[in-house]
Amino acid sequence: MLYLIDTNILIAYQSAQASQKMLDVVERALGDGAHISVVNRIEFLGWHGFTPAARLAAVALLDALAEHPLDSAVTNKTIELRSNLKMKLGDALIAATALTHGLGLMTHNVDDFKNCGLELLNHLD
Repeated sequence: MLYLIDTNILIAYQSAQASQKMLDVVERALGDGAHISVVNRIEFLGWHGFTPAARLAAVALLDALAEHPLDSAVTNKTIELRSNLKMKLGDALIAATALTHGLGLMTHNVDDFKNCGLELLNHLD
């Protein structure tokens, strides 16, 4: 299964506190061809905790991933998720991107994505 990587995973992966287990899981996903949504790019690069060097590393990491834009299929799926499950907009956009492209979702926030039909991977489990 290919995975879309949620923003919280990207932030944790770039942090100095990332566990070896987490690094291994994310690096395996990266090697398998992990994906992101344009929403992940916006959230990740908008994070306030980056030093200039870390921001450059973050851009390089994102540029190495398959990135999905918002299109009509993702938009329609987002509307469906928000209206049926009352999901927050960012979560619904990320979930809709994964669902539209047949991807699982790697996230720490599994509760935010329950009941939307995604295969979820949380390295903390």
